[in-house]
Amino acid sequence: MYLSVIIPAYNEERRITKTLLSIDGYLKRQTYDYEILVVNDGSEDETVGVLERLKTKISNLAIIDDKRNQGKGHAVRHGLLAASGDVRLFTDADSSTPIEEIEKFLPYFKERYDIIVGSRSIKGAKIMVGQPLHRKVLGTIYRLLSHAVVGLRDIRDTQCGFKIFSSKSVSDILPRCRTNGFSFDSEILIIGQRLGYKIKEVPVVWTNSPETRVRLKGMIESIVDLIKIGWIPQFLKFSVVGLSGTILNFLVFYCLTEFLKIYYILSAVFSFVFAMTNNFILNKTWTFKHGGMMWGQEFIKFSLVSVIALSFNLFFLYFLTEAIGVYYLISQALAIIPSLAVNFLGNKLWTFKD
Repeated sequence: MYLSVIIPAYNEERRITKTLLSIDGYLKRQTYDYEILVVNDGSEDETVGVLERLKTKISNLAIIDDKRNQGKGHAVRHGLLAASGDVRLFTDADSSTPIEEIEKFLPYFKERYDIIVGSRSIKGAKIMVGQPLHRKVLGTIYRLLSHAVVGLRDIRDTQCGFKIFSSKSVSDILPRCRTNGFSFDSEILIIGQRLGYKIKEVPVVWTNSPETRVRLKGMIESIVDLIKIGWIPQFLKFSVVGLSGTILNFLVFYCLTEFLKIYYILSAVFSFVFAMTNNFILNKTWTFKHGGMMWGQEFIKFSLVSVIALSFNLFFLYFLTEAIGVYYLISQALAIIPSLAVNFLGNKLWTFKD
């Protein structure tokens, strides 16, 4: 099987027939073999009934009927993993991007690209009917956040519902994905990027469907998903590095004072610098995987952020202990939280900015 076309569907009884007949009509004229998989995402209308009737007209149509609505991301993931094609396209049920656009995509597999992403934002894209203003604003906000939070700066349009994957990239990337909401595109792309897969962004013809709705709740959930995808794994790594630095600081301090008999104040300075250098190297190469070669400049930035974070720690420690009367050990435990947040954000957004 050469091509699999995956279409997620939720309450699509009115639009799915036209979309499927159009896709099948185009693919019948091609020389390669294909299949069309529609993943029903717990529809509450007659989507499944319409699909069953269409099977008499479209011989290559298969239906995956998920009884419970679990989100577009889950439906796309289910379909891509169940497909058998060497090349796997997922496209939206509203056919905003016509199937003919696939002709632009397939040649890139010969150039050893693994993922080809349709784009409405790069030169050459044609928007036949644009989105309403509020959706443009929401889309711009989401794009900026996806760049800042997830680091997908090389991809202008992460959300266009027309993407093609090699079977190898699907089997490697998709089992690692967890997002069921609308941020699933970003999760697939960032995991693919981290695993070293070649990604190409290609301009497409696109027409907005007036029936497609984006709710504020969905937008908020997508932003939360972005943070889970991009920041939480790095934050956990950052915390582990911080813990390793604390242990190292103590061990070096102990060795310098007990075995080398160095004055404890001087030992504290040496151990602090040693631990901070350890943290810098681990965060650069492991937490943020930052490939820049300006180590000296980055170390200065890292040191400044550390000093600022320490200032936050001391401020909250003093305020909680002296002004509110909290026991000093509890105050220190609480003061570590804003200090850690400042330290992480400062290094994420400044020191090791992508």
